[in-house]
Amino acid sequence: MTQRLTVKTPSQDFLYDLINTLPLVASAYEVTFFQGPKEPLTDADIEIYLRDCEQARVFPFSALSFHYSKKEGRYTNGTPTLSMYRRIPRAALKSGALDYLVIGGKIAELRVQSEEQQGLAQPEATKMLKEKFLPYVQKHGYEIAGASFYLESGSGSQSLQIPRRKQITEDGVILFSESLKGTLDKNLTDWFLDLKTRYQC
Repeated sequence: MTQRLTVKTPSQDFLYDLINTLPLVASAYEVTFFQGPKEPLTDADIEIYLRDCEQARVFPFSALSFHYSKKEGRYTNGTPTLSMYRRIPRAALKSGALDYLVIGGKIAELRVQSEEQQGLAQPEATKMLKEKFLPYVQKHGYEIAGASFYLESGSGSQSLQIPRRKQITEDGVILFSESLKGTLDKNLTDWFLDLKTRYQC
């Protein structure tokens, strides 16, 4: 029977503390951060979205992905998405309505991930995420919008899944579960229950 640890309606403080104090080292991870207006569901809502982005000084439909390079010991330069140019109406681009972005527009979505080393702990990549990336994005107002971690312990691989931002509802959960070959690590369980108690969730 699969063992699981869950929590409903987590706050951003809880999520940041959760990742920052993980007691196990990751063998692989991917975390998504977001700020600004939610992307429009239909083309009819794009103009409203663009106006909201202007007020928030956020690049519409923008995203950057960062990959941790074990060889270089750092995150590689961010790789941009092209969806911004595909979805913004040409009229808006030609009119100069987005000129404000040139002088300080912020990226809406940031994604950071490690190299895949399943079953092999990556302490350097885990440390870089906690000590360098998390403080920066939290300082600049980003929310944790989703995450996936594979953690290594003597009890076997452990999985942490935080639903994507669009999937987090009032019934949203964070889910820890053990791999098919292991059981939930006792230190992980004790730490998680203590964190839930401190945040009363």
